[in-house]
Amino acid sequence: MTHNSRFKILDSKFNILNSSEKGTTLIEVLIYITLLGFIMSASLVSVYQILNYSDTASAKTSVEQEAAFIISKIKWVLNDVDSITSPAANSSGSSLVIIKGGVQTTLTFSGNNITIQEGMVGTVLLLNSGRIAISGLNFQHIQQTGAMTVDTIKASFSANGKYFEVQRFVR
Repeated sequence: MTHNSRFKILDSKFNILNSSEKGTTLIEVLIYITLLGFIMSASLVSVYQILNYSDTASAKTSVEQEAAFIISKIKWVLNDVDSITSPAANSSGSSLVIIKGGVQTTLTFSGNNITIQEGMVGTVLLLNSGRIAISGLNFQHIQQTGAMTVDTIKASFSANGKYFEVQRFVR
């Protein structure tokens, strides 16, 4: 009789274990870990791409702002010009020398920088920062004669490989 009761106890233990669904199986744990791994990997890749794009966009914005500043300075120099000393009429060069209000102002390309100097012995100032490489600065002096002589200065340069150009009429 003890033998039969022993089976009943085991059987009742098995029934308790089989009817209990509170635990998870190893396969379920592996599936959850795999899904979590995929989600984390996708999240990390997305965050990396967002940060990388942010840096690229910031660099492009810096170049655009720097070029806009240089263009505005060139336009400012060309306001109310009395005469253009260099480059000569219908020629081009890497420097612009003008006389405005009796004072000479010089824009020059030197190395990877654009400099400005007011007066013959004035302080030479950089127009661009060291973070942006300027190349190929060229000033073209176009003179049209007729009933009235009209001078045009066309300035072009590249900032970190991106081309910029400005044209200003001087009367």
